Order: sequence, then C-alpha cells, then structure tokens
Amino acid sequence: MNKFFLFCLLSLSITNYTQACVQKDTIPIVKNIQELINSDSKKVVFRTNNIRFQFVNRHLDTSDSQTRNILDSISNFLMSNDVDDVEIDIHLSLAEWDETYSQSLLLYMYEDIILYLANSGVDTSYITGKQCYNYNPLINCNALPEKERKICFINEDSKQNRRVEFIITKH
Repeated sequence: MNKFFLFCLLSLSITNYTQACVQKDTIPIVKNIQELINSDSKKVVFRTNNIRFQFVNRHLDTSDSQTRNILDSISNFLMSNDVDDVEIDIHLSLAEWDETYSQSLLLYMYEDIILYLANSGVDTSYITGKQCYNYNPLINCNALPEKERKICFINEDSKQNRRVEFIITKH
C-alpha cells in the first residue's frame, strides 16, 4: 500500500473521530476473539486493556506481542466477516492527565490503531473513533473519599479504565 493512499485512508478515518462515547450497557461484551467469533449478537463490544502504547511518546507498542496478536486477530475478523460498522472507543484513567492533553493523546492512539489496521489490509472507511477520556470508568476513583482516591489511582484495579473497546456491528 503506498504512503499517499494510507494518508488518505487515515485522513478519512480521522474525520470520523468524535468526542462522545455511547452507553454500552445493553450490548454484549466479549473479552477474547473466540467469543467475538462465536457471538450471535448483531452488535458486540470487544473490550481489552492489553493493547499497549509506549510510555514516552504514546505510540502503539508494536514490539509487544500481545498488542500485535490482538490487533492481528481484530484485523483478520474484520476482513473475514460481514461487518457494517466498527467504533473504536479509547479510554484513559481519570486522573492521568488534564483533559486537553488527554484529548490529543487519544487522537494519536486512535490514529495508530487505524494505521495498524489499514496496514493489515482492513478497509478503515467504516471505522469511527470515540475518545472516552472521562466517560464510563469501570473503577471510579473520583467517587471515593480523598484519602482512598489517591490509593485507587495507583491500584491495579484502576488500570481497567485504560482500555480499548471495539464496538462491532455485524451485517
């Protein structure tokens, strides 16, 4: 795939990037690709907090085998199934950075995922992205008293808030 074509694909995908996440309470959540493949639901959420980004520059960490395996599995699923729509929601922990920095960070993370999928041969024109900076935390540290809140943000459980969700609508 030539670089100009990739740039156009990426530019198209970025225009589909918005700042509002939808509530997913009624959509089934799967945690591995086999569950995704076996799901009979028309719409399903694949949730993972195993896609790694580099600490310093926050680019996708493609040296991490788990990250590559997850994204390769998603790519293969998207290319071998009739899919109408994919929404990528990227969530951060609530207290990591201020909102302005987080919004730009989330956009870069989304761009890297889209670029990886495009390089894998996925048609990214039907993929949209949502930044979920402060939306629907799985562990809400802010709801705790001040003393417990500080501990919560460094606790392993709060890392569940750092996740990528692929909301896939099948044909």
